[in-house]
Amino acid sequence: MKYLFKILFLSLIFSACKTSKVVTSSPKTEAIKQAMAKALAWQEANPIQAKAPTDWTNGAYYTSVMKAHQATNDPIYYKAMLEMGKRNKWQTYERLFHADDVVISNAYVYLSKLGEKQADLAPTEKFLNTHLFEPQDWKVGKGNKEQVILWWWCDALFMTPPVIARYAVMRNNMKYLDEMHKYYIVFYGNELPKTEKRKVLKKYFGQEEMVGFWQDWH
Repeated sequence: MKYLFKILFLSLIFSACKTSKVVTSSPKTEAIKQAMAKALAWQEANPIQAKAPTDWTNGAYYTSVMKAHQATNDPIYYKAMLEMGKRNKWQTYERLFHADDVVISNAYVYLSKLGEKQADLAPTEKFLNTHLFEPQDWKVGKGNKEQVILWWWCDALFMTPPVIARYAVMRNNMKYLDEMHKYYIVFYGNELPKTEKRKVLKKYFGQEEMVGFWQDWH
């Protein structure tokens, strides 16, 4: 039953959040927003985590809360994210090379971008700097038979790149996007020379479009 409510909440979020624009009012959208608010209230009263409040299950849930706030501008979602961040002391989960363990930071970065002074992004910055720039066995194919690249499972693209994109834009620091794109290309098995990277970004996305794609992935 608990997982059913979580699935319901996620389904309602995605049905209401096809764009990042605030939804307009109509009888249908009002009914959806009321159902979303009820689902949020239930989920907040009945938290579900696989391992910890900062793990990927909670991170995926609060990414949906973030999208709900984007779509409705309802302060109940802002408050839910803020209270979660304070409870978690703005921490990521513990595995700094595992993409799952930073998805919780979507909400942190989002709040900070909105001007929330209590949002502490130091743990997120530490995670991203370690995850992207420090040596690790998976990056050189020294894991098990599956762990031959950093992002070796499909959900990794949901978990980490949108956090990186939002953080990079907020900090106006392209190094995060450059490194993210490198691992994105590795994920698809296309090892591009460094000199070709910018050409590919410009040809297929354009700089602004590429950043927007990853920020809107969630």
